[in-house]
Amino acid sequence: PAGPGSHIYMWAGDLFPGRGLPRLLSDDVVVDRVAQAARRATRGLPLIANLEGVLLPDMPDNLSELVLGMPGDMLRDWAGRLNLRAVGLANNHVNDIGASGVAETHAALTAAGIARFGQGEVLALPGVTLVGLSDLDGAARPPVDRLTPEVLDRVVQRDAQVPVVAFVHWGREFVTTPGARERKLEDALRQRGVAAIVGAHPHAASA
Repeated sequence: PAGPGSHIYMWAGDLFPGRGLPRLLSDDVVVDRVAQAARRATRGLPLIANLEGVLLPDMPDNLSELVLGMPGDMLRDWAGRLNLRAVGLANNHVNDIGASGVAETHAALTAAGIARFGQGEVLALPGVTLVGLSDLDGAARPPVDRLTPEVLDRVVQRDAQVPVVAFVHWGREFVTTPGARERKLEDALRQRGVAAIVGAHPHAASA
């Protein structure tokens, strides 16, 4: 139970309302059912999620399956239903359409009033400081092991006045047990005073 003056947030993993979802969620009955289920799961609390992909004002017809584009207006509509307060952009798909896609994503989030924090960026919310980190980057070479001690030293505040939560994109898809790399990063973040780590990318739930 929350004490006086405390703040409670819900966390979601990879949020991607793209591919076939816009068609499915054009049905009002489906929308109501999904929204009700989501609100039951989150209790309507402020939600923080990893936005896995690029927000676009107009969806092209020829996007590759591996280029994660999604309609910006759809996310704006669902942000209200889900009480979505902030999204992490530190992941391996944020650069799928390059700098123009990043700019479109930022513009859509600003218009929707949704806070954002990307790779190596810090977002202060009431009662907590969020740090966006991704060990993966599909647009970089090498695409893995992107988090170095220098990156962690630069972005993690050792003397933070409120708890620091690291939102980390890491691991392997469909593998929910942390591997040696994740254990190493976990230890490095703990040594830097991080209070908690929320991980995304495996596309499967893990406690």
